[in-house]
Amino acid sequence: MSKPFSPRPILETSCGPERSPFTDATRLPRVTVVSANPICRDQANGIFMRSLFLGWPQEALSQVYFPVAVTHMPDRAVCGDYRLIHPSGRVQRIAGGNAGPIASPKQDDPGGSGPQWRKTVAGVTRRPRLMRWLRPGVELWYANSWLQAILERQLLELRPNLVYALLGNYCLTKLTYSACKRLGIPLFVHVTDDFVTSLYATMPFSAPFQTASERWFRRAVGHAEGVAAISPVMAEEYDGRYGGPWTWFATLIDADAYDPTPRSTDGTVRLVYAGNLGLERWRSLAELGAALRTLRTENGIDARLTVYSTPDQIAKHQNALASPPAVEIGGWLPPERLPAVFHDADVLVHAESFDPAAADYTRLSFSTKLSQYFMAGRCVLMFGPTDIGSARMIQLAGAGLTLGQTDRDATLGALRRLLVDDASRRRYGDNGRRYALTWFESTAGRERFRLALAEAFEASRRNCGTPVASLLRS
Repeated sequence: MSKPFSPRPILETSCGPERSPFTDATRLPRVTVVSANPICRDQANGIFMRSLFLGWPQEALSQVYFPVAVTHMPDRAVCGDYRLIHPSGRVQRIAGGNAGPIASPKQDDPGGSGPQWRKTVAGVTRRPRLMRWLRPGVELWYANSWLQAILERQLLELRPNLVYALLGNYCLTKLTYSACKRLGIPLFVHVTDDFVTSLYATMPFSAPFQTASERWFRRAVGHAEGVAAISPVMAEEYDGRYGGPWTWFATLIDADAYDPTPRSTDGTVRLVYAGNLGLERWRSLAELGAALRTLRTENGIDARLTVYSTPDQIAKHQNALASPPAVEIGGWLPPERLPAVFHDADVLVHAESFDPAAADYTRLSFSTKLSQYFMAGRCVLMFGPTDIGSARMIQLAGAGLTLGQTDRDATLGALRRLLVDDASRRRYGDNGRRYALTWFESTAGRERFRLALAEAFEASRRNCGTPVASLLRS
């Protein structure tokens, strides 16, 4: 027997001109997060969502997510109700607070092989050419199978006032929009990368996937009561492309965790890179390392770059990067140690690839770690295309130097001037810290985020022409 969708909200959902219920910061809409990754401490989008929702009442927050193979343990200090929907459609409720990866459980293995199944899946995901051909099928399965009905069932059980969706690929966008539209649930869309246009550019059958991605994203935006980008750069472009207004929220940072005072000088200019080496970023870091070696040899500048990343990426790229003393491999650091490492640096490095396909992929992105770099009060040096989102944000904040792929002498000259000018580096660091305190500080940022979701919910109450009632499929 089908039964109607009737939310049991923390807040009153009836239409009317009554006084706003959001004057009390403790009274927030019941939100279900829908995304590809869980709220967590050790993955970029998970860290991003954690920074936004930390402190949200647990009884008013839940999450449904759709990993393809391997995901990370959700942070139960933020949210107490996580539901992982596997490709088979099985729903896994996550219990316990242990950190680390979760592989697809044994029950999803038709052969019952358990660990061998996980090894097979992991092996496939490490083979880019094979994944390139498998991905169209995976996307079609997610977008057109019974997974939408399963998502609807979870939403009916959770009864949110609002769905917050961190969208990227076509299939997640279609699933989320279709479920919210069918059930009449208000939607808030957040986007961190321009995957709508870039994700499918190089994969087989790209044209129909790009067309579908654009079509379903426009439908999701049209249904949404609120839309947000990752930066003002992306918000401005999306205003023009999809209609606005778009707001923006980046990763929020605890200002007190970072000490912006200059470190004691010791005659060495210390540079630090902490982050992902994928998307050909390691190549840009290797070019920067070569430039540092040249300045050491030709100008006697003692500048040392230390690279921190995940163990698998270090193992993959260590031979191409390590060149002591100019470039050293620092290994992996837990997030709580990053503020101390950043404090002991003079320059924090961000790298992006000059490869056109990779640059298109990151064109409107704003890296998670740049919020941390800015808050650390250190000069930021970016080596990569100077017209992409992260570079434009560094320029907007006056937080550092962006070096593009110009001729060798110009690159070496700009880098040399930065390394010998301590006053300029401190000025850049002060600018970045000031920008971070305005836009990335966690307490004020969460209040702005809560207000944005509250306003989206209130807008849905004013627009009650769309009934908040629908039937679950029998």
